[in-house]
Amino acid sequence: MFAFIVITMTFIVFACAMAWLASEALRNWAEVPKYWMLEREQNYERSQRAQRRNAALIDDEESAAKDETF
Repeated sequence: MFAFIVITMTFIVFACAMAWLASEALRNWAEVPKYWMLEREQNYERSQRAQRRNAALIDDEESAAKDETF
């Protein structure tokens, strides 16, 4: 019984690997989540840089306003 399960799973993995190698559409479909994640990561990094830049500008304006009051 165990040998049957192992042979069956090996066949399934082999069939999936052959389908992946033979079909460009399947490879593209399988890679789509990776590209979505990379795009979200880039958007997150851009937003973090913008927030840091805005925070630095606000700090500079506040310190300049304090300097003008003294």
